[in-house]
Amino acid sequence: MGLGLPFQGQVLWWTEASYGGGRSGTTQWVSSKVYDARIDTGEICKALRGISSPTICGYISMPSDYSFHLEFVLQNTGGTKSLATNAALRTATNDLNSLCFEVRANEDGATKSYYLVKGCKCKTFNIKASMKNEYICTADFSACSVITASSIGYADPTAIVSTVTYAQFNRPGHVLYKNTNVAIATIVDSVDITINHNITDYFSANNVYKQGAIPGALDVTGTLGISLDDGGKAFFDALWTGLTNVLINLNIGGYDVVRLRNARWNGMSFDVNTSGDMMKVDAPFTAKDITWLST
Repeated sequence: MGLGLPFQGQVLWWTEASYGGGRSGTTQWVSSKVYDARIDTGEICKALRGISSPTICGYISMPSDYSFHLEFVLQNTGGTKSLATNAALRTATNDLNSLCFEVRANEDGATKSYYLVKGCKCKTFNIKASMKNEYICTADFSACSVITASSIGYADPTAIVSTVTYAQFNRPGHVLYKNTNVAIATIVDSVDITINHNITDYFSANNVYKQGAIPGALDVTGTLGISLDDGGKAFFDALWTGLTNVLINLNIGGYDVVRLRNARWNGMSFDVNTSGDMMKVDAPFTAKDITWLST
């Protein structure tokens, strides 16, 4: 038995035909740049105590409350883009697609470990970037079950070619004022968007695994680092009344724009000081919904 070493992991994913049903359809890579993949079991036992002794009397098993955390760089590939949209967007029935992941650990070692994480529905999805940096996607999933194996997992899909571009923040897009084509800021130097699906997990008395994960209210919030053009008067005056669309250009061919519709600014804090820098603000906003546009 040897130590499990870093930099010997991979993550594959599939859509599921039914909740917790496991892999179905096309095998896809998450990304060629996965920064973190973390499986959490949750609490697995509850200690019981009685008045007869200060020590623990016994234990009962808890239902399996798995979760899965994933951080990756968005790329111009079908698999990576599709994963982001499955995590961020609702279906036509206002549900979320159920996903399955295979996490490979110590794959180059003599003994390997494979974790098949089933019934993954996204609780929160975050995409953020700043000037000169890549777009990093962070997704936290509620998971139905986790199955382990030590033998070879599923066959690899086609490798992501080295020429595939990474989403980067060198042309971040526009902030549009009152649903017009007029940008409200000359400079956009950061973006941070979070989608919260407000997932509720459901358990049953006759099963240790989750029986469902149902999305609730959709919350779309974020922050934009923008310049205050001409001293900021136009932006300040629009805080209470300005209806805004936010368009973020991901700079990857064929899948360019994230659109946040019907957004309202949610306050600001700025000062005029001796820093010598331009006037700018990290402006929080709330949006009605989000769409991803192919161009």
